[in-house]
Amino acid sequence: MNRFLSLIIASITLFFSSCEKFELSPTDEEYMTCKIDGNRWRSDGSGLSLDWTSEFLTISGYNDDGSNGIIISVYEKNIKSGTYPLNGKNIAWYDDLDVSTRHGWKADSVHTGSITIKVDDANRKVSGTFSFKAKYDEKDDVVDVTQGSFFMKK
Repeated sequence: MNRFLSLIIASITLFFSSCEKFELSPTDEEYMTCKIDGNRWRSDGSGLSLDWTSEFLTISGYNDDGSNGIIISVYEKNIKSGTYPLNGKNIAWYDDLDVSTRHGWKADSVHTGSITIKVDDANRKVSGTFSFKAKYDEKDDVVDVTQGSFFMKK
């Protein structure tokens, strides 16, 4: 019985200690994923883009058929690991491409969110989480982007 109890305690300890890690892609595969109004969305492979300078960071992802995507730009000098607001200065955008029209929802000073970035300069990788509310400019339509996460290589 003691051996069984020790095994259970060790398993629980291992489980909770692994949950604290910020590694989002143990396989080293690049991706961006989130829920858009509760519906799962994912981009990986050729649909991903990372643009990083000393003035800004932009991550974007489009789904396999290119019909919709997420674009997030943080305009800060020398971006480091941390949390940044998505509030109009830093941009969060949900893009829905229809065959005949293009619809875009973006975060602004009222419809806000945040992105948490982890920079791994030694291995030239960036990962993080994000969520935001975004409004369609021409209507009062708002989308809720939640449970977002990403992993990309510089």
